[in-house]
Amino acid sequence: MTSVSFSTVSPPSSTTVGTPVAFTALATGGVNPQYQFLVRTPAGVWSTAQGYGSATFNWTTTGLAAGTYAIQVRARNAGSTASYEAVAQINYTLNSPVTSVTFSSVSPPTSTTVGTPVAFTALATGGVTPQYQFWLRTPAGVWSTAQGYGSATFNWTTTGWLREPTRFRFGRETPGRQHHMRL
Repeated sequence: MTSVSFSTVSPPSSTTVGTPVAFTALATGGVNPQYQFLVRTPAGVWSTAQGYGSATFNWTTTGLAAGTYAIQVRARNAGSTASYEAVAQINYTLNSPVTSVTFSSVSPPTSTTVGTPVAFTALATGGVTPQYQFWLRTPAGVWSTAQGYGSATFNWTTTGWLREPTRFRFGRETPGRQHHMRL
């Protein structure tokens, strides 16, 4: 066995806590390689995550702390009694998820006339570089995506809307994360 490397990591380099991660290793210069995977926590504690066997390690990140982890793969030839014959290591970051979202500003704040633009700005707590999705509910009660995931600001053009209450929501469809606007 001359070397081992990570041939694929999915998703690559970082993800949110709770997302499964798949690591696949590739050894060169060996015969029937076996692979062992170890994980070092952000606190520096090493543990064997998968004993010698498959080249793929599926890491369950649910319940883990956010931070940078070291993932190490060790390889050896089948039948070898060596601890390992080749080793590779990468760092992988788990980001904390978004824990809450609020409207940080709405302009104008409560009501306006039809045809007046309205700007909504959302603010997320937790997470890294959150993406925002805004929803709009018609007076008939039908929800639709007003703006796909992206910017924290949504500019609503009210031209053509009826003079009735309209509701807005952002992120996932979570009760309590709505703003009501009367035209």
